Amino acid sequence: MDVILAVATILGGIAAVWFFIDKGRTIKWKRPVFPKQAADQPPTLAAASAPKYPLEVVEAVERLLPGYRLPDLRDIVGGWAEYRNPQTLFPFFCEGNFTGSFRGREYASFAIPSTGGYKAIALTRDVAGELSVHELVSIGHPAQLYFMRAVPPGYYKRGESVTQFGGPTVVRLKAVGINFGMFESADSLFYWNEEAKKFDQLAMSD
Repeated sequence: MDVILAVATILGGIAAVWFFIDKGRTIKWKRPVFPKQAADQPPTLAAASAPKYPLEVVEAVERLLPGYRLPDLRDIVGGWAEYRNPQTLFPFFCEGNFTGSFRGREYASFAIPSTGGYKAIALTRDVAGELSVHELVSIGHPAQLYFMRAVPPGYYKRGESVTQFGGPTVVRLKAVGINFGMFESADSLFYWNEEAKKFDQLAMSD
C-alpha cells in the first residue's frame, strides 16, 4: 500500500510539473496587426508589381484546379492592396511545413475562379513528394475581404469569446498552421489531421 501511495505521489508531482510547463509555453492567440494605410493612398490602390509564385505552385493549380488561378495583379485591390507584403505575398499566399512530412515546401493560397466562388486552398506533398490540393473553404464574398498567414508550431490559447461555445481552450500545433480570417473580424486556424489526412478548422477569435 505504501508503495502504491509513493508511486501515486510521484506521478502526481510529474503531472503537476508538466501542467505548469504546458501553461508556461502556451501563447495567447493574437490576430495579425493590420497596418493603417497612409491617408493619401486609396484602399483600392493596385500593387506596383505582379506576385511571383514558385513555378510548381502555378503548374499544380492549373493541373489540379481547372477553372481556377492564383491571384494576379488585377486581384490586388481592397484589403489585399492595402495590407500587401510583396516579399511574403501576405495576405493571399503563404508557405510552411503544414503536414509535418518534411517532403518539401508546402503552400496555401486563394484560388480565383473564372466563374463561381473563391476558394482557400492548401497544396501539400504526397508520399511521392508531389503537390496535391486540399480545399480549405469556399468563399461567397470577394476574396479580398480575407487573409491567410502561416503560424508556427506551438500551444495557443484561444479567445474566451469562442471557447465559451465549446471546444478546447488550448490548441497544439504539431506542424505549421494556416490562420484564415476576415480583416478586422473573426479568424480561425486550419491544422493538419494526420489520422484523417485532412485539415481541421477551429475558430480562434470572433
